[in-house]
Amino acid sequence: MNETETTTSSPAASSPAARWTGWILSGLITAFLLFDAIGKILYTATNAAAAGKMGYSKAEIIGIGIALLTSTILYILPRTAFWGVALLTAYLGGAVDAMVHSGLAGGIGFPVAVGILVWISLGLRDPRRRVWLQNLFC
Repeated sequence: MNETETTTSSPAASSPAARWTGWILSGLITAFLLFDAIGKILYTATNAAAAGKMGYSKAEIIGIGIALLTSTILYILPRTAFWGVALLTAYLGGAVDAMVHSGLAGGIGFPVAVGILVWISLGLRDPRRRVWLQNLFC
């Protein structure tokens, strides 16, 4: 087996399709998260209504929006993507907790799905992280 065959068959080898899929998925997730973060920071009527149901103040929602915006920016930048995914996972875990505590436990599927998708997107777009994720779960 020559060096080229070893490189292309290693788990770290990444096809252009996998990278594109990872970046497209990351872009879609980022668009959603930025929309959500900006809505929280601007404290839109939708966010005000949801905050009222869940018992959060305006200042708390704005702080949550800033945390989400910061985590999302870290996620989209290749150099800090791992830390962004870790922070987004924590943020989404908090979203699950908030829904359960406010009696909206039926809505936990969405933040759980987004949390899984941010890890998948990172693995698709970064071969080093793919190997790490494969070693972690396989």
